[in-house]
Amino acid sequence: MADPIMSAEELRAMLNGREPAAIRYIPATEEVKRHFEEAADARARTIRQAPSVDPASIAGTCYYVAASGDDDADGRSPATAWRTTGRLHRAQDDGTVREGDGIFFRRGDAWDAQFPGGFAGDMLGGEYALRLKCGVTYSAYGEGPKPLFRNCLDASDPSLWEETEYPGVWAYRGDAGDRSNDVGNVIIDDGAVYPIKVVPYDPNHPYLEGKMREDDGIVTTKREVFHAGGVPFTCPGDMAHDLEFFHDYDARRLYLRWSAGNPGDSFGTILLARRGNIIRSDWESRDILVDSLAVCYGGSHGINTTNAQNVEIRNCEITWIGGSFQERTDCNRTRYGNAVENWGVCDGFSIHDCIVRQCYDAGLTSQFAGSCGEGVMRNISFCRNVMSCSNSPLELWHPDDGWHIEDCRMHGNICMYSGYHFGQQRPCKNGSFGCLGARSRGQTFVNTTLKGNFFLYVSAFAHYTRSLFMDGMECGIAADENTYLLGTDRFLMKGCSDPIGKQGDPRLYRYDRETLSALAAMGVEPHSTFYYYEGPLYPEDEAQGAYRYV
Repeated sequence: MADPIMSAEELRAMLNGREPAAIRYIPATEEVKRHFEEAADARARTIRQAPSVDPASIAGTCYYVAASGDDDADGRSPATAWRTTGRLHRAQDDGTVREGDGIFFRRGDAWDAQFPGGFAGDMLGGEYALRLKCGVTYSAYGEGPKPLFRNCLDASDPSLWEETEYPGVWAYRGDAGDRSNDVGNVIIDDGAVYPIKVVPYDPNHPYLEGKMREDDGIVTTKREVFHAGGVPFTCPGDMAHDLEFFHDYDARRLYLRWSAGNPGDSFGTILLARRGNIIRSDWESRDILVDSLAVCYGGSHGINTTNAQNVEIRNCEITWIGGSFQERTDCNRTRYGNAVENWGVCDGFSIHDCIVRQCYDAGLTSQFAGSCGEGVMRNISFCRNVMSCSNSPLELWHPDDGWHIEDCRMHGNICMYSGYHFGQQRPCKNGSFGCLGARSRGQTFVNTTLKGNFFLYVSAFAHYTRSLFMDGMECGIAADENTYLLGTDRFLMKGCSDPIGKQGDPRLYRYDRETLSALAAMGVEPHSTFYYYEGPLYPEDEAQGAYRYV
């Protein structure tokens, strides 16, 4: 059943006799749209060209890692760089690398995941490429693109694909791994098309007679729109649509349907993103700086910290993240993957001037889901990032009452195309710019501001929250001075029927002049600018249901 919409009568009653506020509600011209796209491109170029940490600023010893290095060298200069992250990890474990030291990776080089996962929210398998140590700075040196960390198989070469007995279905010749390495995402030519993962009723025992594929709703590959569930799945040949893929754990094979011949002949690059956090910390994440790294092509999280204290991530590029199954238990079909996640409490968690693109779930998040009772997340800063094509770029939440978020700033971000492209593949098509305290009415936001952001194009609603500050609330997220560009059939937020008391059933608040004027009179976005357009954003949009919120 669709969520009810907050009516004009209910909004007028909430005003308690006050007049609606005057707002800037403006039709978006092509010039305006082009201006925002150019601003996002300019910000991304600045981030890509940002200088790395100066080794002279490091209080301790500087160590260097390069793909052409030597693990028998001392690692203390570019000329004597180590070659592998395995050598770095040994140095971190034996005390060679200490708090106050800096690690510098050569630009233009790449390191793949190869170490079994274990900590920081990924206890059930997968591999990682880099492990962070408390008190250490990680950055780049040299010229060229940011050093790259990834967790994927490169399946681009046509020789890596073979025909199967199923018409139009090809198999990757290499070892795709078991469920610990579940392939959650296939990246073809950086998003020229969007392959769709087959989700059987039981991923560990997929070929069950009488069981239907799980319902991922209406999906789009950019070539075709179709319903991805509710059909039998007894063998790879049951994939009926081009660009569907399936990972058979027992056979350790990945199957891709492509009726036009060998996929390697049809496309330039084919990457198989696998389960496992690409960069992770241990159970403690303290006094860490991650600067100027590229983190791409993984089926779990890009960067994962736990109980962050004074953790800063800046000038990084994090793309094509998520889509793998979260657990390995029978019948567990939950898929996940955030660009950056802190798990647990935090005191000092700053992510700024980063590019975040194509994430299955959230972009930047601090969260926890457990039975530890009350907790506090404080001193969080998500600022000046450029984020696109994720389900929800900004997220702060805990599912239970009693958690408090204090002294949090989400300022100056450019958030675009939320819930579109790879961010559309979640079963619930609820793309938003922010999932902010949405699930629990008992969460408290103190001194938390959402200001000066650009929120451009969303598939469902701008914010999923119970906690936007309104007159009469003791606390909440103060949202103001933002710029929106949304379709007239989208919503400003999914909130509740009593937003001041954070009570009642979910309600959708329209993105129209009447709703926005009433909310502005109650202290929500009183000085923001609202651009609007009419009609679908893409040909596969509402007419075919690919991005429809239900």
